[in-house]
Amino acid sequence: MNNEDKLREYLRRAMADLHESRERLRRYESAVVVDDPVVVVGMGCRFPGGVVSAEGLWDVVVGGVDVVSGFPVDRGWDVEGLFDPVRGVVGKSYVREGGFVYDAGFFDAEFFG
Repeated sequence: MNNEDKLREYLRRAMADLHESRERLRRYESAVVVDDPVVVVGMGCRFPGGVVSAEGLWDVVVGGVDVVSGFPVDRGWDVEGLFDPVRGVVGKSYVREGGFVYDAGFFDAEFFG
């Protein structure tokens, strides 16, 4: 078998593989649309900065919005006693700000056990 024949044989196999791959992809794509039992009908989220929707999160990301704030005072934390400038002190924070979910203090933990 000369080089030209080897090249023809290689191209024939490559074209056959390509045809088979396209057929498998076509079958997969048609099956996903028909047989996919998962449908997203809604989405909710809560992030720092008062973000309560996917669109709001996108706005924060695109706009480069800073959602870092001081420690919330409605969580029952000793905000002043929480700070220690030395990193690694157990039960303390060496920072005075963070990304906090707005009004998380109203979460009903007892309801969820």
